[in-house]
Amino acid sequence: MKNIFVLTLLLLCSLALFSQNNPITVTAPNGGESWAIGSTHVITWTAAQLAGNVRIQLRRGMNSANVITIAENIPIAAGNFSWTLPANLAVNAEYKIRVFIPPVTPTGVLIADESDGFFAITGYNPPPMSLTLTSPNGGENWVIGTMHPITWNSTNLTGNIKIILDCPIPTYAPIVIAEEVPIQNGVFYWTVGNAPMPASFYKVSITWISDMTVYIGDISDAEFTISGSTNVPSLTVTSPNGGESWEAGSTHNITWTSANVEGNIRIDLVSPLDCLLPLIVEATPVAAGFYAWTIPASIPPASFYRIMITKQLSNGTIFSDISDGDFTISGEFVPMSITVTAPNGGENWEIGSTHQITWTSTGLTGNVRIELMSPVMNPLSNLIATEIPIENGVFNWTIPNTIQPASFYRVAITWLSIMTVYIGDGSDADFTISGTSQTPSITVTSPNGGENWTKGTMHPITWTSTSVPGNVQIRLVRMTSAGSVSRVIARNVPNTGIFNWQIPLRLPVGSGYKIVVRSQSTPTVFDRSDAPFTLSGGNINPFTVTPTVVTTDGQVSFMLSSDENTRVTAAVYNIKGQCISKLMNNEAISGKKTLSWNGQTSNGTTARKGIYFLKVQSGKEVITKKFLY
Repeated sequence: MKNIFVLTLLLLCSLALFSQNNPITVTAPNGGESWAIGSTHVITWTAAQLAGNVRIQLRRGMNSANVITIAENIPIAAGNFSWTLPANLAVNAEYKIRVFIPPVTPTGVLIADESDGFFAITGYNPPPMSLTLTSPNGGENWVIGTMHPITWNSTNLTGNIKIILDCPIPTYAPIVIAEEVPIQNGVFYWTVGNAPMPASFYKVSITWISDMTVYIGDISDAEFTISGSTNVPSLTVTSPNGGESWEAGSTHNITWTSANVEGNIRIDLVSPLDCLLPLIVEATPVAAGFYAWTIPASIPPASFYRIMITKQLSNGTIFSDISDGDFTISGEFVPMSITVTAPNGGENWEIGSTHQITWTSTGLTGNVRIELMSPVMNPLSNLIATEIPIENGVFNWTIPNTIQPASFYRVAITWLSIMTVYIGDGSDADFTISGTSQTPSITVTSPNGGENWTKGTMHPITWTSTSVPGNVQIRLVRMTSAGSVSRVIARNVPNTGIFNWQIPLRLPVGSGYKIVVRSQSTPTVFDRSDAPFTLSGGNINPFTVTPTVVTTDGQVSFMLSSDENTRVTAAVYNIKGQCISKLMNNEAISGKKTLSWNGQTSNGTTARKGIYFLKVQSGKEVITKKFLY
């Protein structure tokens, strides 16, 4: 049963690299059909052991850039979608339908299938064509050296546009910002270069690039300002910058130039497709000008990769640059896998003894989760360890005396990832745990009720334990009229029976507090103070923000909690440090309040998939939560 859970499909990001045994199969149209514009037809597919939703796209010819999304969030189990062909489709005999499960992140595993052969779309109805610039559109102030989005809307246009910075002064020629940008992108991120002069009379114009004799384009409705000086931070990728071919497993220097930038930069591998690409390095000295990168074999061979370097200043401003053109990564693709090697069946491990859980892996980085599995346990799994570096290949496990002796245990190891696929493995056969099991217990002895501890001072939290292996977790809980509030004081504390706690000044004063000590290895074993104790001393404006929750309708929810009447401002920021949506503006909260963001920006557009930040501020206190939309 080795690797029965392993998905060896990591996305060959090019459509030609999909497995022939896809779990999704398009059945209609599948080649040879002729569908007329304005008529309605049923797109059908089959799916094996898959759940969730699919995206349906129409692709014309062999060029993967000629793609139109027909529908999104269609239940995969439906197996069909009724489609009325719109009038703006081009008549052509080389169309295919593509059905796939979109990743939930900007980069992820792709499971898809498309029509085996081409089908035709017939009829004729010339659609209207338009191109409208939406930003900058007048009144903006863009500082030299900062990055800003140039955005536009288009109707019934494909191909590229040219972007130009226009200046009304005859002695200055227009500046070409970008020669060819795909029109369907709708945005181009421009790091404002050295303009002829800081001034308030600039406009941006965009023009559709076409063999047609008609002009389709637009220009800013009003003038905007370029301010600042040319002595600003800048980053420029110099290699790879387009055309290179680097082989997986080889080492190459990523190089760049910089001006007025200090500290470290981040380096990412990026691709125009929905692929899960590894972070190259989180922080490397910008002054070095290069980073020696050994290319992992787990990166699928393809010819459309680029390198992006990023620097975020202390004031939140982000400077970045990306390769001017695509480069190639070649070599043999190594699929991702994990294989449990011990225990793998037949072993006899005694309670209280220490044994090595071992595994091998290919094409994976990060951490793994280790669980003990048995059909008689409730729940069926018992966590042994989490966030163990996968490259270690070994974990020394001391078998706790809370385990029931039996001969039908197995170990499961799972890769921890934001991907929606499971990559892991389990023991091939059962092994035995023998010996004597004891009932574990924990008893909190201090604070145990009635104490008055002053914030900013140190006090010992004490407890006793019986048959509790490993470390413990310590939490502070408080019951209020609005409900209970819980926060972790310390994780993975040695089970010595004492932890010296420096009480934070930010905690609210008052009564109703208790301490909870819980076993890390067996969360059901814990104890709390018998009665509440009190915190006193100076106080600041306290509030907390829980982790985010992404609901089925795509909304992102946050829970704010405050023990007192607190005025709070909350807003969503992108990775460039730009505020894109304000959720609260100096509003008072007391107790718990749920904030929701539906992905809409303040200017009415829909945010792209990616990493965002929730910034919550009350007075001088600021909490920032990173989340994935």
